[in-house]
Amino acid sequence: GFVEQEAPPEPAGTWPEYGFTAAGTRANQALPLAPPFRQQWSHDAKALLEFPPVIEKNILVAGTNSGDVFALDLPSGRLLWQVKVTGLVASSPAIRDGIAYVATTKGRLVAFDAATGRRLWRRQLGSSIESSPVLFAQGLYVGTLDGELFKLDRRTGAITWRVKAPGPIKSAVAIWEKKV
Repeated sequence: GFVEQEAPPEPAGTWPEYGFTAAGTRANQALPLAPPFRQQWSHDAKALLEFPPVIEKNILVAGTNSGDVFALDLPSGRLLWQVKVTGLVASSPAIRDGIAYVATTKGRLVAFDAATGRRLWRRQLGSSIESSPVLFAQGLYVGTLDGELFKLDRRTGAITWRVKAPGPIKSAVAIWEKKV
């Protein structure tokens, strides 16, 4: 049978999804962090960033509770692009291989080119999504408030499988020992 393989370790300067890894380790050991810390730049998103942004290749992607999704150049803080999505963003995006994935409270999962903001695909999944998308192997996992867990193909947005949970899914799914 098919055995999914997790992506190789993330390099320093990368934070691809909520919790850092599909297992939710919340730490990038490759980051050389040591005090004293200083502010490099700031950005006024003009709305609440309820969940942390994600980072890949010096691009930071975030979503707000007013439905704005934007990308910043990490070294300079310069706005690269900004788009409005249908619904609010009530979770962290995910990012890998130059594609940013954003879930909305209107049940949409949207993939954007992280460098340009061009929409690559959009999938309507039913009810509100407040769980952060999780990337594992070639899959993208996300749950909805009506209790459905989806696995989608990261490149196309096609639904690979779905399963009904006994209640709402409000947090990011966890991957442990290749199990969701």
